[in-house]
Amino acid sequence: MTGAIQKTRAPAKTEPPTNLLVVLKAARWYYIHSKGGSDPAFQWAIKWARHLATDIPSDVDRFDEFFEYLVNSGRSRVID
Repeated sequence: MTGAIQKTRAPAKTEPPTNLLVVLKAARWYYIHSKGGSDPAFQWAIKWARHLATDIPSDVDRFDEFFEYLVNSGRSRVID
């Protein structure tokens, strides 16, 4: 593992990113380039994004709908 990657991973373990777009981009990358929805990094990123996006209970439903949209749009791009 290169030094740059180690330097990036170390802070992420102690201080997870709080920018929702960064977390969603990471989730998308792991979904496309790894094991899809079963990848542990993807699952963590989605759980963390949900945590960041849902301050009130009604936000959970909106996030779940948006997540479903992202998964479906990602599948259509892979198929096309």
